[in-house]
Amino acid sequence: MVGFPKVEKKFDPAPEGLFQAVCVDYVDRGMIPGYQGKLQAKIDLFWELDKINENSGKPFRVMRRFTLSANEKSSLRKFLEAWRGKRFTDQEIAEFDFESLIGKNCQVQISHDIKPDGKVFDSIQAALPITDKMVAIRPSPDYVRFKDREGHTEKEPW
Repeated sequence: MVGFPKVEKKFDPAPEGLFQAVCVDYVDRGMIPGYQGKLQAKIDLFWELDKINENSGKPFRVMRRFTLSANEKSSLRKFLEAWRGKRFTDQEIAEFDFESLIGKNCQVQISHDIKPDGKVFDSIQAALPITDKMVAIRPSPDYVRFKDREGHTEKEPW
Protein backbone atom coordinates (compact mmCIF):
# COMPACT_ATOMS: atom_id res chain seq x y z
CA MET A 1 0.00 0.00 0.00
CA VAL A 2 1.34 3.38 -0.96
CA GLY A 3 1.23 5.99 1.80
CA PHE A 4 0.72 9.66 1.47
CA PRO A 5 3.83 11.81 1.78
CA LYS A 6 4.07 13.57 5.10
CA VAL A 7 3.41 17.26 4.64
CA GLU A 8 5.10 19.38 7.25
CA LYS A 9 3.35 22.65 7.91
CA LYS A 10 5.49 25.75 8.19
CA PHE A 11 5.15 27.04 11.72
CA ASP A 12 6.45 30.44 12.76
CA PRO A 13 6.64 30.69 16.55
CA ALA A 14 5.56 33.99 18.05
CA PRO A 15 8.52 36.09 19.16
CA GLU A 16 9.62 36.18 22.77
CA GLY A 17 8.48 39.10 24.90
CA LEU A 18 5.44 40.78 26.39
CA PHE A 19 2.61 41.40 23.92
CA GLN A 20 -0.94 42.66 24.00
CA ALA A 21 -3.33 39.88 23.04
CA VAL A 22 -7.02 39.13 22.66
CA CYS A 23 -8.56 35.79 23.58
CA VAL A 24 -10.10 34.32 20.45
CA ASP A 25 -11.08 30.81 21.50
CA TYR A 26 -11.18 28.05 24.05
CA VAL A 27 -11.56 24.37 23.35
CA ASP A 28 -12.67 21.75 25.84
CA ARG A 29 -10.45 18.77 24.96
CA GLY A 30 -12.25 16.42 27.33
CA MET A 31 -10.40 13.68 29.16
CA ILE A 32 -6.93 13.17 27.71
CA PRO A 33 -3.70 11.73 29.12
CA GLY A 34 -1.83 14.17 31.33
CA TYR A 35 0.84 13.78 33.98
CA GLN A 36 2.13 10.18 34.04
CA GLY A 37 -0.54 9.17 31.52
CA LYS A 38 -3.40 9.79 33.97
CA LEU A 39 -6.61 10.93 32.26
CA GLN A 40 -7.35 14.57 33.05
CA ALA A 41 -9.86 17.13 31.83
CA LYS A 42 -8.01 19.61 29.60
CA ILE A 43 -8.82 22.88 27.87
CA ASP A 44 -6.91 24.99 25.37
CA LEU A 45 -7.01 28.79 25.39
CA PHE A 46 -6.10 30.70 22.22
CA TRP A 47 -5.02 34.32 21.69
CA GLU A 48 -4.11 36.61 18.80
CA LEU A 49 -1.24 38.97 19.44
CA ASP A 50 -0.94 42.59 18.39
CA LYS A 51 2.18 41.46 16.49
CA ILE A 52 1.87 40.56 12.79
CA ASN A 53 3.66 37.53 11.35
CA GLU A 54 5.55 38.94 8.34
CA ASN A 55 5.38 35.59 6.54
CA SER A 56 1.59 35.24 6.70
CA GLY A 57 0.50 38.86 7.11
CA LYS A 58 -1.78 37.74 9.96
CA PRO A 59 -1.51 38.21 13.72
CA PHE A 60 0.52 35.60 15.55
CA ARG A 61 -1.75 33.08 17.26
CA VAL A 62 -0.71 31.35 20.44
CA MET A 63 -2.22 28.67 22.63
CA ARG A 64 -1.79 27.21 26.09
CA ARG A 65 -3.24 23.94 27.41
CA PHE A 66 -4.46 23.67 31.00
CA THR A 67 -5.79 20.96 33.25
CA LEU A 68 -9.37 21.99 33.98
CA SER A 69 -9.26 22.64 37.72
CA ALA A 70 -10.63 25.40 39.94
CA ASN A 71 -8.36 24.42 42.84
CA GLU A 72 -6.60 27.43 44.38
CA LYS A 73 -3.22 25.88 43.53
CA SER A 74 -4.07 24.93 39.94
CA SER A 75 -2.15 26.51 37.07
CA LEU A 76 -5.39 27.50 35.36
CA ARG A 77 -6.80 29.35 38.35
CA LYS A 78 -3.50 31.15 39.05
CA PHE A 79 -3.24 32.10 35.37
CA LEU A 80 -6.80 33.49 35.24
CA GLU A 81 -6.36 35.40 38.52
CA ALA A 82 -3.15 37.01 37.23
CA TRP A 83 -4.94 37.93 33.98
CA ARG A 84 -7.86 39.57 35.77
CA GLY A 85 -5.60 41.14 38.39
CA LYS A 86 -7.44 39.76 41.41
CA ARG A 87 -8.41 36.53 43.10
CA PHE A 88 -11.70 34.76 42.49
CA THR A 89 -14.27 34.55 45.24
CA ASP A 90 -15.80 31.11 45.79
CA GLN A 91 -18.96 32.27 44.03
CA GLU A 92 -17.08 33.78 41.06
CA ILE A 93 -15.09 30.61 40.42
CA ALA A 94 -18.19 28.43 40.80
CA GLU A 95 -20.02 30.52 38.17
CA PHE A 96 -17.05 31.09 35.83
CA ASP A 97 -17.84 30.68 32.13
CA PHE A 98 -14.93 30.33 29.69
CA GLU A 99 -17.09 31.90 27.01
CA SER A 100 -16.67 35.20 28.92
CA LEU A 101 -12.95 35.21 27.96
CA ILE A 102 -13.63 35.55 24.23
CA GLY A 103 -12.71 39.08 23.14
CA LYS A 104 -11.00 39.90 26.45
CA ASN A 105 -7.61 41.56 26.21
CA CYS A 106 -4.51 40.88 28.24
CA GLN A 107 -0.76 40.99 28.00
CA VAL A 108 0.94 37.64 27.47
CA GLN A 109 4.55 36.84 28.31
CA ILE A 110 6.01 34.52 25.69
CA SER A 111 9.23 32.54 25.87
CA HIS A 112 10.65 29.92 23.55
CA ASP A 113 11.02 26.20 24.13
CA ILE A 114 13.55 24.36 21.99
CA LYS A 115 12.86 20.70 21.30
CA PRO A 116 15.69 18.15 21.01
CA ASP A 117 15.32 18.22 17.20
CA GLY A 118 15.97 21.98 17.26
CA LYS A 119 12.41 23.11 16.54
CA VAL A 120 11.36 26.24 18.40
CA PHE A 121 7.92 26.61 19.95
CA ASP A 122 6.35 29.60 21.67
CA SER A 123 5.27 29.10 25.27
CA ILE A 124 2.91 31.39 27.18
CA GLN A 125 4.34 31.91 30.64
CA ALA A 126 1.85 34.40 32.09
CA ALA A 127 -1.02 36.75 31.40
CA LEU A 128 -1.50 40.21 32.89
CA PRO A 129 -4.29 42.76 32.60
CA ILE A 130 -3.85 45.49 30.00
CA THR A 131 -3.00 48.95 31.29
CA ASP A 132 -5.35 51.93 31.23
CA LYS A 133 -3.27 53.44 28.40
CA MET A 134 -3.74 50.44 26.10
CA VAL A 135 -6.49 50.37 23.50
CA ALA A 136 -8.25 47.02 23.37
CA ILE A 137 -7.68 44.97 20.23
CA ARG A 138 -10.30 42.78 18.57
CA PRO A 139 -10.04 39.31 17.07
CA SER A 140 -9.20 39.37 13.37
CA PRO A 141 -12.27 38.86 11.17
CA ASP A 142 -10.78 35.76 9.50
CA TYR A 143 -10.49 33.78 12.75
CA VAL A 144 -13.11 31.02 12.97
CA ARG A 145 -13.68 29.48 16.37
CA PHE A 146 -13.15 25.74 16.65
CA LYS A 147 -16.80 25.17 17.54
CA ASP A 148 -17.82 26.93 14.30
CA ARG A 149 -15.41 25.12 11.97
CA GLU A 150 -16.64 22.70 9.35
CA GLY A 151 -16.59 19.12 10.58
CA HIS A 152 -16.58 20.05 14.25
CA THR A 153 -18.69 17.71 16.34
CA GLU A 154 -19.76 18.10 19.92
CA LYS A 155 -18.20 15.51 22.17
CA GLU A 156 -19.58 14.01 25.29
CA PRO A 157 -19.20 16.29 28.33
CA TRP A 158 -16.41 15.17 30.59
